[in-house]
Amino acid sequence: MECAANDRARRALEILLGRHQALDLRSLVVISEAVTRSALERPESRGAHTRIDFPDERDECLAYNVVTQKGKDGRMEVKKVSRLEPPHELKVIATATLEELEK
Repeated sequence: MECAANDRARRALEILLGRHQALDLRSLVVISEAVTRSALERPESRGAHTRIDFPDERDECLAYNVVTQKGKDGRMEVKKVSRLEPPHELKVIATATLEELEK
């Protein structure tokens, strides 16, 4: 009797873990799509985001954030949203060269 209960508990755990893995995989696919769509919307290379077709940074890309969200129809949508002017201290850090940051 105890052996059958252990088998049922083990099988229930396997099913539960399988469901979690499926949910994790779905989330990874959604996040991968969002990152890819956002990267395609930004026509530049900056930091770890590099593109062969746009090898340099572009100052105009600093004027907006790329926002990916679920649209009213349930589909993923990507849009550019204007950035507000950052506080002076953050702007100094963001525009500093590596040499200036290492001082």
